[in-house]
Amino acid sequence: MKFVAILSLAILAAADTNGCFTYVCDPSGVTWGENVCSQPSTTNTTVYDVKTGECSSDQPCTFNGATATCQAPTPPVAAASSFPGEKCDGLRLCIQGNCGTDGICPPITPCVYPQDCGLGKYCNAGTCTPQVALKGACVLDTDCVNNAGCDIAPQAATGTCVQYSTVPTAGSVQQCAVTPGQDLANHALCSSGYCYETAGKFVCSGAFSNSATLPNRCPLSTSMCTSTKDTANSGFTLEQDCECGYDGFPYCPQFPGDPDFMTFASDIQTFLGSSNLANCNTGRHGAQGSAFYVDSYFWCAQNLTDTETYHYLRAIEYAVVVMAPSCVLKVLDPEYYQTEAAQSLFIGGLLLALLQ
Repeated sequence: MKFVAILSLAILAAADTNGCFTYVCDPSGVTWGENVCSQPSTTNTTVYDVKTGECSSDQPCTFNGATATCQAPTPPVAAASSFPGEKCDGLRLCIQGNCGTDGICPPITPCVYPQDCGLGKYCNAGTCTPQVALKGACVLDTDCVNNAGCDIAPQAATGTCVQYSTVPTAGSVQQCAVTPGQDLANHALCSSGYCYETAGKFVCSGAFSNSATLPNRCPLSTSMCTSTKDTANSGFTLEQDCECGYDGFPYCPQFPGDPDFMTFASDIQTFLGSSNLANCNTGRHGAQGSAFYVDSYFWCAQNLTDTETYHYLRAIEYAVVVMAPSCVLKVLDPEYYQTEAAQSLFIGGLLLALLQ
């Protein structure tokens, strides 16, 4: 018990100087307003008090300024989000036209834009044409099947449809949107997610990971995190801002080559091979040559499983949650808390089955 008390004091002292707030569950002697689940401490300006057990699952703890209260989620608003061939309803409206009686957005005729046609097709000079298979000739990403982009050189007449995230380290791509003063650019076809220019060619970099052992604590919330150097290939490093964790310390987020990001990258590769992608319009490709945004496809192709959701949240929220007390996560980040718990139960059951 003495060790715990000393540790708590050390956390609070550090929070006074590193720019982060510490979140403390159910401190004694606190006066709570009605329905309040988190509020600034009245005795320490770097601490937020968290009240556990106040909110129900249908009224999560939600910040509105400095104080958080238990609130029902904001009802979803109808939005024009469905392309031709995709499902539509009272909330997911068609981007153009009205929802059909079959619950599907109708094609636009005659077609003008690539996404005007139904599923599995794109608009080619006013004619709806089947999307181009892997290794086929293309001009735009939207020409290709949904799990591929068009690898095309500037000013070239045609390129080749290549599956996202499959060009290996040191593999060539036809163009890389590196701007003056920028060493690296995002590239959807590279397995590392980045490309660079060397000797007049565009090449995929190696993977970037944290330069220190995870969790990598930062001295200040305003500090920068540096990745390992891609010594064998580009020679570059990446930088990211430190982020405050709920425990009162700043940490480095994960880089694309770190374990949790790599796990979710594996989920994406499985997703790219799913037949469910056929439920998505070619407009899901996004802007030409942009990074692959898998979340653009999820709602029309499939919902994330608990395990996939956990992998996704673990990757993008790592710095915030890695050392956070469970009681704080349960109140302030219930989605992560619940998927982490489900993942733990799954692993526990799997280990038990193996031991029997």
